[in-house]
Amino acid sequence: MIPYDGVEYRTKFFSCQPYRLCSFVETFGKLKTKSSVSTLFQNRPKHSFRCCKPDRARTRLSQSRLFVFMLEPVPKTYVDLAFQLADAAGSILRKHFRKTNRFLVKADQSPVTLADKEVERTIRFLLKQNCPEHNILGEEEGQETAGVVSTEENGSCYTWVIDPIDGTKAFMTGKPTFGTLIALLERGTPILGIIDQPILRERWFGARGYGTFYNDTAISTSSQSELSLHEKLENCVLYATSPDMFHHEMLDSFKRLSKRVQYTLYGCDCYAYALLASGFVDLVAEADLKPWDYLALVPVIENAGGCITDWNGNALTLSSSSGCVLAARTQSLHQQALQVLQLHVSSDLLHEEKSYVQSMTGFSRAQSCGKYSLVTVDLRSQNGRYLDICGTLPPMLEGLESRIHSLLKQFLCRGKIHYSVAISASEDSVPISLKEGCVKDVGRVLERISEILKVESRIDLGHVLEFRDLLVRSDEKWIQNEEELWPCIEEAFYKALHTLIEVQRQEGERLVSDITSRIELLRGWLDEIDQYAPTRVIQQKRRMKQRIQDCLEGNHSFDESRLDQELALLADRIDITEETVRFRSHLNFFLESLKMASQVGRRLNFICQEWLREANTITAKCADSYISTRAILIKEEVERIREQVQNIL
Repeated sequence: MIPYDGVEYRTKFFSCQPYRLCSFVETFGKLKTKSSVSTLFQNRPKHSFRCCKPDRARTRLSQSRLFVFMLEPVPKTYVDLAFQLADAAGSILRKHFRKTNRFLVKADQSPVTLADKEVERTIRFLLKQNCPEHNILGEEEGQETAGVVSTEENGSCYTWVIDPIDGTKAFMTGKPTFGTLIALLERGTPILGIIDQPILRERWFGARGYGTFYNDTAISTSSQSELSLHEKLENCVLYATSPDMFHHEMLDSFKRLSKRVQYTLYGCDCYAYALLASGFVDLVAEADLKPWDYLALVPVIENAGGCITDWNGNALTLSSSSGCVLAARTQSLHQQALQVLQLHVSSDLLHEEKSYVQSMTGFSRAQSCGKYSLVTVDLRSQNGRYLDICGTLPPMLEGLESRIHSLLKQFLCRGKIHYSVAISASEDSVPISLKEGCVKDVGRVLERISEILKVESRIDLGHVLEFRDLLVRSDEKWIQNEEELWPCIEEAFYKALHTLIEVQRQEGERLVSDITSRIELLRGWLDEIDQYAPTRVIQQKRRMKQRIQDCLEGNHSFDESRLDQELALLADRIDITEETVRFRSHLNFFLESLKMASQVGRRLNFICQEWLREANTITAKCADSYISTRAILIKEEVERIREQVQNIL
């Protein structure tokens, strides 16, 4: 929210996620007067703005740094209807709460109660009465389409998404941490959301153009927390409904994130997201969710200043299919958590079949910050026939050597790999202690100096702080054992490996470019040899005749047919067509192997050996200085290519 000219404006930028709050100060600075602001926005409070479409932005950014247009808030009739739906659902749930725990098990093994079905039927009835042209998607009865859910102008662009009871297990066991979720989508994007807890009579409402409210009070994710530019995961509280919702590599990623935060708590379902919007919870990470489980959460959290996406950082819409959700109180925390969760994605990328040539040489450095320690990993790779791993570790981490080698062997197959791991104290987490006795000594020394010099000077704090040894960091707090440090070390190695492979990819691109240009030189010299080769037999015949005539030097004659037979035999011995054809075939195979790009270094090296064999054969058979010169140039260029190939994985 930016207050200006008595009006509050909410900003949305094209480069950000839809409806994410951003700074708008620079744009307002472009407007000349307050009256121009009022005229532009027509004095309408709490407008939403979003940057223009990419094609329009390119034509207008030259005149000003940013061009915006008004995005209308959610119509008030829909807001009133959403509150009416939540009120109706709340009255039904209060009637059923703690009255019975009878339930049925659906096909997906999740429970459903009579209250679930009754709430959804009631909400659908009210929606059909008030908005018969809108689409409806509910957990219990599926999708009911009044038109076509599309981004086009035709068809219905509004969809209501309903989860009558998010947290049915909590509801049927009498725990008031469940909630009713109601979302309104415009062309697949959430623009209104309600999280309603009917037993505690708590309601969180967020919508485009309105902000986020807890009951009747406007809230933000910073309401209960003092934001800092140096927020860290190590000071955060993480929520998830249950660890059972994570499977395979997602469980490993969640465990990694759980080890990085200060506390991990379970339960609460949608109630945890509501607490995050109010600023009491820092992070929520969940998986195996359906659209009705998370679409209503998006407007509530984003309009409160938080951030919510899937685990790849993509916005949550009706078309989202991953089922993984990450919500954070701030953008900074969201980015930090996203990096930890995406380590399994990096692992998959390292394992997948490469579609590019990769060099064996490269260097990378990565850091990972733990609760008290900063881990720095350096990786250096050089070319080698086999995989040779060595490294240096601090004495307290020597027990992790085999684990580190196993990690590197998963992603590297050739080359000389050298790694180093350094552990230092984190500047923001290691406590500072004061040598109080030394401070008193410094004071007495300064007073004595004044007496000796007979100078009347007041000793202030600046004089004392010149003695830097008075402040020391406590080493005992940040020194941790191997198991405590391993998650940070593993994360740093993943980052370093990802960077190293990217460096090797870039180096591979340069190698391919250089080798391709040299192959074109080889083709050119082969073309010259092929063009010149047919003239050699004629020249050889003329030369032989002249030699015979010189030898006879008289009236003696010779048999022309016998001479032709000898020349035919000679032409067969000096013919290099087979060698040039094979050479061209090897050139084509070399280029095809480059496109395969799956550890082709050894194959390319063998092809270079075949090139040299063919070039040597051409030199031996040609008996011609012109062709010999071209063959020597070919061998020289092949050696240059071979030197480059030695660096290819």
